[in-house]
Amino acid sequence: MNYQSIYNSLISRARSRTLAEGEYSEKHHVLPDFFFIDRKRKGPKGHLPGDPDAASNVVTLTPREHLLAHLLLARIYRGTKYEYGCIGSLVLMLNTSSVQKGRAEFSNFIGKGRAYANVQEKWSKKVSKQFKGTIVAKEASTGTIIGHVPLDHPYVVSGKWVHHTKGNKLKEAHREKLSKVATGLANANSKGYTDNIILESFIACTEAVGFIPHKCIWHGWAKKTNNPYLTHFRDWRFEGKGYLGLRELAEQATGKKFDPKMYRKKDTKDIYNKAKELWV
Repeated sequence: MNYQSIYNSLISRARSRTLAEGEYSEKHHVLPDFFFIDRKRKGPKGHLPGDPDAASNVVTLTPREHLLAHLLLARIYRGTKYEYGCIGSLVLMLNTSSVQKGRAEFSNFIGKGRAYANVQEKWSKKVSKQFKGTIVAKEASTGTIIGHVPLDHPYVVSGKWVHHTKGNKLKEAHREKLSKVATGLANANSKGYTDNIILESFIACTEAVGFIPHKCIWHGWAKKTNNPYLTHFRDWRFEGKGYLGLRELAEQATGKKFDPKMYRKKDTKDIYNKAKELWV
């Protein structure tokens, strides 16, 4: 398939038509900003001279056309140094679809798990490839951030540039907080908390709220009532089943069943607030 030809046709049509008054539209760079030496946004510079915001390089598209344009660009520049930027722009567009005015229809694309997952997988691989063998460096003497540079860069090797976190000192209060969290029973993964102790806490929470709780509700209840809890489950917890193993034992002990439908994203906050009323 000739993706470049399809892209050219899309741009030509956009330039030759006028959208209805009041119809939502978005500006699109025909050649992406990161192709230009004097790009307006932060990031690596491209190879083209000129102004990326020039009228000749900007067209007005509908949200649907805008999404298609970025899908095509990701295909056209696959395998080039601009692949990372093209896929990144596409992922950013998809991830802001739920809050961007006029982009609600993108959910149709996102809802098709395979198509969206393919984009996300490609993005992850490009991020990994783009930054493999690099560090975020800063000037050792001034602390000025340089950005991503190769590990074998002469300035890194000589010590003129160092990792951006080198020499950073934590504030005393933060250091003390980390110390408390990381030691003894204050660490929620401490072996001092046996599986039975954790199970008792989880069952007590279940009885307090009247249903098998999600971890976020259990954590809130445990903090409020000074009971033990786990933020993460090591592989030795509950015969290797972790939180699921804990939940299964709680179901057996209480006769209640965990209802995943209770924890749909839009309902979780309300459930949490109602549960809080029961343990306050």
